[in-house]
Amino acid sequence: MHPTPRMTNALHALARRHGFLVRDRAWEEAMVAMTTAGPPRHDPECADLISTVIGQVMRLGGMDTDVAVHRELLLRRGPDAPCVRAVPDAVFAVRDSRLFRGAPPWLEGREVLMVVDAALPGGEEEQSLRRRAYAEAGIPFHLLIERERAMVSLFSHPTVPVDDPGAPGRAYTRLHTVPTGRPLPLPAPFGFDLDTTDLG
Repeated sequence: MHPTPRMTNALHALARRHGFLVRDRAWEEAMVAMTTAGPPRHDPECADLISTVIGQVMRLGGMDTDVAVHRELLLRRGPDAPCVRAVPDAVFAVRDSRLFRGAPPWLEGREVLMVVDAALPGGEEEQSLRRRAYAEAGIPFHLLIERERAMVSLFSHPTVPVDDPGAPGRAYTRLHTVPTGRPLPLPAPFGFDLDTTDLG
């Protein structure tokens, strides 16, 4: 979806009010597309893939985590910045944070440990925008399952935020991709190799 002039003007007005610079067209499109999106589309087999990941993280992860499926997130660069909305297939948080207990309908993404998405065919542009929004919100890990390509990827280490509104946006600095069937190391705090055999 491409933003109309009216949407773009509204976004810039909102950004100015909060002292946040909408830096480029891609970020504008991310904000519009993700804010105006309807209910998430899900592959009928997506639930099985996500369940496989959840089971391994819960059994083998090196720390206690909580998980929610299809939980709505508010993703923003900072506490007072405009936000975009996303609905990942799974959201992991440190259990001690009690992020999901008594939470409002839309959770703040900055307290999330990892998001998991099962990519849909033809959804490359949407995934790119999502990934950028996850990094902007400072989510440490983004796990992407691409059955169509038979690949599983872990994006990590988002760049450190800076106060300069004209600076480039945050982005993930590390990417580890494996073909399905090969183990994918999940670093600390998870600390185990994800078995991707059943993710193809």
